[in-house]
Amino acid sequence: MLTADTKRILVISSDEAILKKLPELFMTKGYEPFTTSVLATASVEFERVRPHLLILDLGTHEADALLFLETIRANPNRRLGQVPVIIGSKDGNLLEIDRALKLGIKDYFLKTPLDLKAVLEKVVKCFGNAPASIQASSAKVLMVEDDKFLRDLATQKFAKEGFQTLSAMDGEQAMMLAEKAHPDVVLLDVLLPGIDGFEVLKRMRMNPALRRTPVLMLSNFGQAEDIAKAKALGADRFLIKADYTLDEIVAMMRECLDKHEAS
Repeated sequence: MLTADTKRILVISSDEAILKKLPELFMTKGYEPFTTSVLATASVEFERVRPHLLILDLGTHEADALLFLETIRANPNRRLGQVPVIIGSKDGNLLEIDRALKLGIKDYFLKTPLDLKAVLEKVVKCFGNAPASIQASSAKVLMVEDDKFLRDLATQKFAKEGFQTLSAMDGEQAMMLAEKAHPDVVLLDVLLPGIDGFEVLKRMRMNPALRRTPVLMLSNFGQAEDIAKAKALGADRFLIKADYTLDEIVAMMRECLDKHEAS
């Protein structure tokens, strides 16, 4: 039953699957969905609906969608100007997501494949009333990456997923934080200023307190010798950055944490 307290969700997309499946899902959970497929007139619908949450599909016209988001943020009505936004991204492009993050989006989801459960979790989390079964993990993650753009993008994502986040820009700083904070999982770039990721991993495995900490190594390349070296030193995963989205990396971190707790 809809009441004055029912949360209104506006879905903007030209994708028929999204326009059909998301409203159906939201209705089963007690939300009131509205849809529009025309970005050019979406501002009118936004003012009419005055939603509590906006689902914005970037689609194939990313620039137009982000321009629309800019107009939303400039709305003189404070509540509407600060309405939570979740974007739909075709492939999780990091540059695309970074531009959206700078416009204050709450989260994003991948459209291919469309994971309805994942979208619902993000929606519930936006409203701040997620049940314990879908609350994000409070595990501590250490992100070791010298590229500030990637480091900041990843730590923002991990924080939104509920992780306690730490970051380091070089190997020495990574060891200092790891030995002091004892993270639950580490994302470790191979190429770093000073000591490289392999040396950091070697030192971690020599420390009894860090010997079993899950470590996912990141690299721009996938040379067989690097993969073999990482495995020999005790890395749990070796990931080529261009092959994975942040959502996929989060899923892998949680998988490693689950295995670690079960062992």
